[in-house]
Amino acid sequence: MKKLFSKKLNKNIHIHEKQHCKKMLLHEGIDQEKNQLNNVDAFIADRSHVCTEKDLKDQPELIPLVFAKEGNHLLIKDFSGGIKSKMRLVNMGVRIGDYVDVITNYGNGQMLIALGHMRLILCRGLAQKILVERISS
Repeated sequence: MKKLFSKKLNKNIHIHEKQHCKKMLLHEGIDQEKNQLNNVDAFIADRSHVCTEKDLKDQPELIPLVFAKEGNHLLIKDFSGGIKSKMRLVNMGVRIGDYVDVITNYGNGQMLIALGHMRLILCRGLAQKILVERISS
């Protein structure tokens, strides 16, 4: 009888310990999530600020090449798009840091640009992937 009672008691104690452990883990998990959320909020608060006009003036205005007008002198700053389009541009001789002049751009179809001593005709899709900064109009 004593053994049976002690087994039941041990079993009940074991069940209560498990429930207590689950509650503790749940509370710890909630506390950890709260700490993580607080850390994220602090991280965002540290890095978010209102852009001033000075901040915007310091950043160069990058536009796709297709929006450039005839006669614009431009500096190539970046390529967007996939690796195939980037490799195609590099193989054509178009590189970041090169200066280009827009010779013709009618707003549809191809556009003609001058790159050093070369003249290149680019389709609009490829010209859309070239990000440039205006040097002069």
